[in-house]
Amino acid sequence: MKNVLFYFSLFLLKFVVAVSGYAQSSVRIEELERSIKNSTSDTNRVELMNSLYDEMTRISPLRAKSYADEALKVAQNINYTKGIVESTERVAESYEKQAVYPKALAYYEKAVKLRQKAQQSDKTANLYNKIGRIYIQQSNIKQAFEQFKSALSIYQQIKNNRGIASTITYIGEAYHKQQDYEQAISKFREGLIRGDSLKDRSLIARNLTGLGESYFL
Repeated sequence: MKNVLFYFSLFLLKFVVAVSGYAQSSVRIEELERSIKNSTSDTNRVELMNSLYDEMTRISPLRAKSYADEALKVAQNINYTKGIVESTERVAESYEKQAVYPKALAYYEKAVKLRQKAQQSDKTANLYNKIGRIYIQQSNIKQAFEQFKSALSIYQQIKNNRGIASTITYIGEAYHKQQDYEQAISKFREGLIRGDSLKDRSLIARNLTGLGESYFL
């Protein structure tokens, strides 16, 4: 009986937290929508619409995408470079979430060029990882490795340890998808060590999961 009460209490706590988060997000969405309606600055509207996308994407992905599309359109009309690249990335992300991978890749690749032009190495590397992640979903492991290799090279040059650890984990996931479990385990072990040194719980969890699945198979 005690176990039943414990698990029920745990479920109830998770439910309350989820409902509370949804309520807070809904309030924030309403505030952003009012701000967009009242804004007289196109630049500000782009920023607000991108923020609205971020807030809404978990609740209503398709509606969120419409704001990313509009933000991109406005940013292009006023030649707002920062807004163009940030909106482009959100449109790419929205297509990725819908599993419309060809369009996601097309927009991510546009974003890469924009980030390269602005000499934003860290953000460029992050985009390479996102593209590689899509190639894994498409079982195009060769292309995935190429993207992760590019990302890892940049992160090593700029000494971004978190980026290095995350990319190594992605490489492990690519090997796992390829069913090369020996290499996958090697990368997951390295990713786990790096994640632990960074005290990054998300990285630790990803690598532990990868190790468990690789050993099991």
